[in-house]
Amino acid sequence: MKLNRIKFLFFIMVLQLISGCGSSKFVPTSDVCTIVKQYEDPLYQIQINRKTINNFWYLKEDAIKKISLMEEKNICNRANPIEMSP
Repeated sequence: MKLNRIKFLFFIMVLQLISGCGSSKFVPTSDVCTIVKQYEDPLYQIQINRKTINNFWYLKEDAIKKISLMEEKNICNRANPIEMSP
């Protein structure tokens, strides 16, 4: 009787271990990153869903690198066009 309980508890513990270690499904974000070019200077600003994330302006290469890092962290997805700011 005691041996059956031990086997049952061991079985439950193994089931919890197997079900607890399963990874959840990866859900990509639907937010869109865009790069907006300043009107006169070769500076770019990053926006998510057409909202500015900060007041910093970047060089084009730096803005692209920052968006790539944001994509890796699943913060946003890149939109292709570079828009001009008014």
